[in-house]
Amino acid sequence: MIHRLLELYGKTVRVTDPDRRIASETGPTKTELVEYYVKVAPRLLPFLRGRPVSTVWLPDHSTQEFRFARSAPAACLGRFPICRLVGLDRSRQERYLSVPDAETLAGLINYGCLSFHPWSSTASAPMRADRVVFNLDPERIAFREVRNAALLLRDLLAACGLMAWVKTSGGQGLHVIVPVNGSLSYADVRLIPETIVT
Repeated sequence: MIHRLLELYGKTVRVTDPDRRIASETGPTKTELVEYYVKVAPRLLPFLRGRPVSTVWLPDHSTQEFRFARSAPAACLGRFPICRLVGLDRSRQERYLSVPDAETLAGLINYGCLSFHPWSSTASAPMRADRVVFNLDPERIAFREVRNAALLLRDLLAACGLMAWVKTSGGQGLHVIVPVNGSLSYADVRLIPETIVT
């Protein structure tokens, strides 16, 4: 199999199928995607570290559809860090990917992961959210309108005494994120956006 070696934080990372185009014939190659994630790792990892993450994966060769994985795909077990959490039905443990460092980040991208969706809680306190996320996910409107809505929401939250910041969502939308103290249940946290938008 064709591969390329990249230098990452003093370590050599092997990128398999390095010239494979992502999403389209004009999309970035796997090598370019790995290099991009390595470049943004210092800013991205604080949002991922210590949290269970769900993931989106390269399209399946047969269906060409992107694959969303809420928990860790079976092929990742034994290859990447995992956190084990009791499932919502309390009957069994579920395994979630964990991304503690840039080396793991690059390895997952090389393995076919495209984006990461961290929980609003940490692995050590999975039922207690420490952030509220307003997901602005547009349909058929200009991105500038989504941006303006996110900034307006941030200002509204500030007027309510809540600090918030805006970040890209990984798709076409934006997230407005409000840190909370980690003592709230998910049910309590859900009341915050419901109260604000009604």
